[in-house]
Formats: sequence, C-alpha cells, structure tokens
Amino acid sequence: MAAISFAAYYFTAPGSQETSRNNGFFSFVLLPREDRNVILILDTTASMKARGRGGVRFEEARRRALAVLAGLGKSSRMLIIEAGSKPRLKSSFIKEWLALRGIIDNYAPTDEAGDMSAALVTALAFAREDDQIVVVTDGAYDNLEVPALEKRDVRFELVGEGGRNSGITQFQFRQTYGSHEQFEVLITVANFSRQPIKAHLELFMDQSLIFDQALSLGAGEERDLIFPYSGIIGERAEVFLDYDDDLEVDNHAYAVFSSIKEIQVLLVGEDNIFLRSLLESYPRVVLTEIKKAEETFKNIDITIFDGTAPPFPLKGNIVLINTLAVDVPIRLLGQVRAPGEIKWRKNHPLMNSLELTDLNIFQAQSVAVGKGVETLLYSGSTPLISIYEEDELKLIHIGFDFRKSDFPLRVAFPVFWGNMFNWFFSGELAESSSRIQTGEPLPVRVGGKPGEITVHRPEGRVEIVYEQNIFYTDTPTAGFYRLEKGSKSRSFAVNLLNHNESNINPRYQEPGRTEGEREGRVSGLKSIAIKDKAPRSL
Repeated sequence: MAAISFAAYYFTAPGSQETSRNNGFFSFVLLPREDRNVILILDTTASMKARGRGGVRFEEARRRALAVLAGLGKSSRMLIIEAGSKPRLKSSFIKEWLALRGIIDNYAPTDEAGDMSAALVTALAFAREDDQIVVVTDGAYDNLEVPALEKRDVRFELVGEGGRNSGITQFQFRQTYGSHEQFEVLITVANFSRQPIKAHLELFMDQSLIFDQALSLGAGEERDLIFPYSGIIGERAEVFLDYDDDLEVDNHAYAVFSSIKEIQVLLVGEDNIFLRSLLESYPRVVLTEIKKAEETFKNIDITIFDGTAPPFPLKGNIVLINTLAVDVPIRLLGQVRAPGEIKWRKNHPLMNSLELTDLNIFQAQSVAVGKGVETLLYSGSTPLISIYEEDELKLIHIGFDFRKSDFPLRVAFPVFWGNMFNWFFSGELAESSSRIQTGEPLPVRVGGKPGEITVHRPEGRVEIVYEQNIFYTDTPTAGFYRLEKGSKSRSFAVNLLNHNESNINPRYQEPGRTEGEREGRVSGLKSIAIKDKAPRSL
C-alpha cells in the first residue's frame, strides 16, 4: 500500500473535457490522460437515492462514471472504490473494460450514512503520484476532513440538486420507572426543505397501529416528540412518517426489544481513530478513554492498553496492543519490519471466519512467549497475536500497532473484535439491536452448538451463514433482520437515523470552483441548515 503523506489538498483540472446534456442540464466530465491510471470513487450513501427534477441521483452518477470509463486511455488502469459507511474496494487496478463496465452497471446506493473522508484517504493510499482520483457524488455532506496530499489530481463530479426531504432522525423507547407496562416513546423528526410540511406519524407494534399523529413542521424545523404508551411491548416496533418527499428510507425507523447487557470498555493510550471508531460503533459498548491508568478501575469489563504499558498487576479481561506487562510471560526482543508470511489458527474461536491472507503489517514487536501462552497469529519471525489465561486474568496480546498495518481496512477487523467479545464472555452477553445503524455488523449468535444460521433480510432475501461467534457484515439495508437456527431465533433492527444523511441538500464546496462551474445543480436553491444537535436520550 502506498504511504500517505499528510500535506495540503491540491485540486487540478488537467486533460481534455467532454460536455454532454442530460435531462436539461449540462454535465462536464473530465477525461483522464491517455497513459494515467484512474481511481474512481462512487458515492453509495442513502442520499444518492434522492429523486429530483433530473431523476434519481445515482442514475446520473452512473452515467458520469461510464463517461469517465469511456475516456480511459488504452494503457490506463482503473481502481473502483464505493464510498458508504466505510470504503469498499470493488476492483484492483485493472484495464479490462467489460469488468469495469459491469461494476459500474451494478452500482447502486445503500441505506447507509456516508464517510467520504475515509474513502478519499483510502484512494490516496493507493494512488501513485500521477494517478487521477475522480469522485462521483452528490456532495450532500459538509467539509471533508481529509489529510491533504500535495500534487494530487482530485476531481469531483457533482450530481443532484437541492431537494425536499424530511426524515426521522431518532427513535427510542423508555420504560417508566416502577412499571412493566408504562413507556415513553421519543421520536425526532426534521424538515430539511425550504417549505413547511404537513404529514402523519404512525407507530406500529408487531404490525398493529398504536397511534397516528398529525404533524406540521416549518422550513428547517426539527422537533422532539414524546408519546406515552401503555401496554405490553411486542418484539418489533416501526415508526412511519407518511409524507411524499424525495428520499424514502428515512421515513421509516425500527426497533427490536430484548434484554441488554452493556460492555464497559476502558481504552488506555493516545487517540487511535481506527480503534475508537470501531468500539463506538458497537451498540452494547460503553467506551471510556484515558491516556494513562495509574490504578485499577471498578466495574470495567474489558481494559485495552494501546501502546501504553500497564503500571499495575493485571486481572480481568485485558487487551495489550503493541505493549507488554511485567507479569505476563511474553518478553520483548526488539522490533521487526514486514514480519513476512502470515499464518493463523483458524480453528480457534478468536480466529473464527477471519480471512487474513496478504495481511500487511509494516512493523511489529519481536517477542518470545513463555509457559501458558498460546499463539494464534504468527509469522516466520515472531508471534503476532497470543492469548494467556491464569486465575483471574484473561489476556490477549497483539504485537503490532493497527495504524502500521492494513488490518483496520479489512472486513476481518470488526469480525476479530466480535470474536474477542464472545471469547471474553463465553456467550454470556444478551444482544440488543434496536440502535444498530446501516453498515454496522450484527453479532451472529443464536445459541446452542455451532451450525448453519439462516439470515432473513429486510428485502426478503435469505442467506445461510455458518458458525455463531462471528459478525454478519452485510447490513446496507434498513429494516428487520432475523437469524434462525433450528427452533432458536434472534431479531435485529437496523436503521439509518442519521441527521447529516437525511439532509440531502448538496453542501460540499469544491475548492477552486465557482458556483457556475458546478454543473448539474440548481443554483437557485440553497441548503436549509438545521443545527446538528447531540442525540437526546430518554
């Protein structure tokens, strides 16, 4: 992987320019030079499903992407990245036109909120100095937080226009203290349009209508609605905003009710965005971060030392990342660069369903392990992941800094952490899924011995997965997911519930371009700004 240099953004527009007319608007597509490679980023976030006068945004985006492909030089190669809740590589650098055309033809948006910054960082990591990066997007996000690279050619192809949208941005239930049948329901609805709206808000419990509330919102208004509810809570609840706007997915929100076991995680060390973002994405994890730990903490389920040595004897569930402890029989010998071919214990619960072939680790600890230490991931030069158990201690040692590897960019990364939670707690956790967002993994644990699990998806498709101590990662669609194994089953609710994604108004301003150069836009419409507030809890 190419090294990332953190410097200033640099937008240029070399090459030839082709002009076409689509749906009454001019669209300009910058064609690459004959001999240069192209990294194509396709925005797959929920806002790309928005309808407008020019049609559905992603259909225009597909046309723009095909125009870029048509201008690819004979000796040039293209790499395609989808930008959803996380970057997804859809191809390596290839020049097979039909294969690239097939990927673009099959391009479709998800119900996920987006992270265009992460997609750009990924593209820049793969880009050579003279490669061009083309981003096909609606720009429905604020300024990008991207580490800049000097002398990089990054071109945005902006599609879509300001639109009419209102959406549900929060959905919660709270049981009233002292009662099993008294509840409060919190629903937050926002109107991102320039016009007031009149709609109906409907709440269903196990497909039965509980209430139907008329709702009026002014232009740019966001409102918290709290409703009392008396009765037996069912397994599933759905709230529906009955209003015909330009984006359908955020007119629905879902909840599943089950027992909840929160996991208290203490993360010790300097800020690690990869690790912090992952841990914060788990609905059951309550994360506490500190730079140094001078004493043990009570009521902590897992303590993670990231690059910081523990100053006290260890007990409980411990993760050591790129550090060691004096009371653990793992001894530091030095450092090793690019430790070589990776092998792992595929039959161990921590390694379940991990695909680590060609895992790149740029630097690792060189260690010697003692009695009682079991190595699960190793190279020819050193153990890389090991476990150790004794008395009141259950420990995992990871002998490299995640930031000096491509592990966080792989599907195996959240799967490994899901395996870790299950290994620490040996199946004692009771999952709750009412706040899982689209693109986040589902914990695949139904109960009983390992076996085939049937996944019923919101769109009606059925899939079979094997084993139970893994995470199911294919969750781009909002709705109810049901996992079945024999007579046992679990349900999960997956939601968009994202303020920024529901604001479908294009907000990104590309540096160096005037308003008149942003083709495909309607210049008379300005964004409605609703202050993004912290989620309210009942």
